[in-house]
Amino acid sequence: MLRMTMQQSSPSHSDHPIWVEQLIAEAEAIQRMVGKIHGGRWVSDLCDALDLAVRELRQGRPQGVALVTLVGGTGVGKSTLFNALIGKINASPVSHDRRCFTDRPYVAVHPADRPLLDFPEEWQPVYVDIPFRGWAICDAPDINGILESNRQLAKQLIEKSHFLIYVTMSERRADFDVLKEIRNYAIAKRWLFVLNKADEITDLSAVREDFCRRLTEIGFAPDEDVVFVTSARAPENSEVVRLRHFLVERDPREVARLGALDAFLGRLQDALSHERLRPLREAVDRLSKFQEKLTRETREVYREGLQDPVAAMAIQRVMNEAIWQYVVDKSWGFAALIAWLRWRWSRFRLAYALLRLSTSRFSLFQLLHTLVTTSAVVFTNLLPIWQITQHLASHCKGKLEHIRLGVNGLLKELGLLEWSEECSRDSSQQAGALGTEPAILPRWLASLSRVWDVDDPFGSVAALRAEVERTAVDEAQKAVGSAWVQFMVNLLPFAVSIDFAGRMVYFWWQSAPYLSAEPVFPSSHFYLLTAVMLAMTLLPGAILMGRRVRHSSKSLNCNRIVEQVKDFPVLEPLAAAEKFCRQVLERCESLRDTAASFRQSLQLGFATVRPNFHGVAFTNVERSLESDVSIMEEPANGQPQPAEVGNQ
Repeated sequence: MLRMTMQQSSPSHSDHPIWVEQLIAEAEAIQRMVGKIHGGRWVSDLCDALDLAVRELRQGRPQGVALVTLVGGTGVGKSTLFNALIGKINASPVSHDRRCFTDRPYVAVHPADRPLLDFPEEWQPVYVDIPFRGWAICDAPDINGILESNRQLAKQLIEKSHFLIYVTMSERRADFDVLKEIRNYAIAKRWLFVLNKADEITDLSAVREDFCRRLTEIGFAPDEDVVFVTSARAPENSEVVRLRHFLVERDPREVARLGALDAFLGRLQDALSHERLRPLREAVDRLSKFQEKLTRETREVYREGLQDPVAAMAIQRVMNEAIWQYVVDKSWGFAALIAWLRWRWSRFRLAYALLRLSTSRFSLFQLLHTLVTTSAVVFTNLLPIWQITQHLASHCKGKLEHIRLGVNGLLKELGLLEWSEECSRDSSQQAGALGTEPAILPRWLASLSRVWDVDDPFGSVAALRAEVERTAVDEAQKAVGSAWVQFMVNLLPFAVSIDFAGRMVYFWWQSAPYLSAEPVFPSSHFYLLTAVMLAMTLLPGAILMGRRVRHSSKSLNCNRIVEQVKDFPVLEPLAAAEKFCRQVLERCESLRDTAASFRQSLQLGFATVRPNFHGVAFTNVERSLESDVSIMEEPANGQPQPAEVGNQ
């Protein structure tokens, strides 16, 4: 999760606050991560949007002038409002009978500030001089005009602007095409909202309330400070004056500086919007659901492969040895000694045979006996693993290959196959460097087991080994039992040990110089008898623990072990891809939320979308706009008025 604070705002080497540089670094990191996905157009769109946000901030124009653009539909009075704001009649020409009359930007700006705007010559901007510095107010062509060139110019002006004033009128405030365009730029920009031609409205409060409701539907949270109900034909109208003061009474340089930061944050929000991240979210959902489906299928394949009695018996033997291994750690006293001896018994047999061979005279019989003992030890440990591997490889290979092809097919469809193959190569190299071995087998047996390796390309046994380890830990605790079981196992050996210790103290006391000049030593028969008695007292405990361990291992069937397997090697690429995409999605959403949080803390006064704005299903908004009939769609006399066709 991205965590930053506005206190970290001292300038860095690039003249941006530290928190901005942190946001840039996170955006570039996300861009690199997303670039690994070859998922089609949405990937390039997301990377391009992030790149645009960073590039525009780093290579942005000088922050000496704040550009405010009036946008809206045809005939809502943008040009009239523009003239009223700057106090000059016909600064932007007005037509009452011609659609799309404004075909170029009319810009009110101080002469000294013109170079800071850097408008392209092909736009053919018309400049109008105003006396105050730092502000540029632009009258843009209609955003829903019939001329494509005008619409494109309006969009370019919107992109270039720091702030936007959305102008509409009572009869046009539900215009679907205009609201759709406004919604497209809602996240990236700061806004003021003007409901013009207030002199034609009878129920002003009801229309204002309805206007605010429609703005809320497309993601804004309008309040009294950013909504103006004006009559642009009267330049001294109180709302026009309030709008003019809203602009000119602010420090334009500070507004422009904060506006550049706000534009960067807005572009980040727009780049990581809910709509743009939808393909990534859908990819995560598809990977997750497909993984669940294939996990069920893989479990069923494992169950079928382990139905053979030989494989089931092999699983029980492996589980039995694993439980003894963990009983050692969970027991105490002589119970732990019994478990350790049982776990190491095969090694003791092998060590004894090798010792006899090395210390006695050479004989063919002794050599054959040692070879038989060694083979028995090796096969006791390796044969169950070999049997399991053989059954899974012979019964499941075709079905697991089909599952693997399904995994690769989905990864290829989502553009993640190359990333997955690269990750597999890296993990294989790391595994080879580490040289790790399964914990069930001793290292020397694991090395020897390679001689009898069966081709297992899907790592079928690896998944079972890991689950046997986890299950053995739980079953070892059950085999150890309660404290009373441990007490009963340790009771007789402790009694013999206490008797032995008491007799040794007695012999030491009798050998004290002040009691007897002759030392008293126990005979060898004493030690032999003690060892025999100790072994006899260990035998009941060994039988008890052996029965409990066998009961635990036999109570487990293959289905239960397979059901508890969580990570199948054949599904590892799918799980890794799902984890990677989810991580990318979480980082994108975290960066978007952080940008929204910082944006809310900028004291600009202009409106922005709600912090929890996730995009609007615009078909629902369209349905709402078509079904809602405002109380002021018609004048008070009940006679419908034709819509204006001019840009008044």
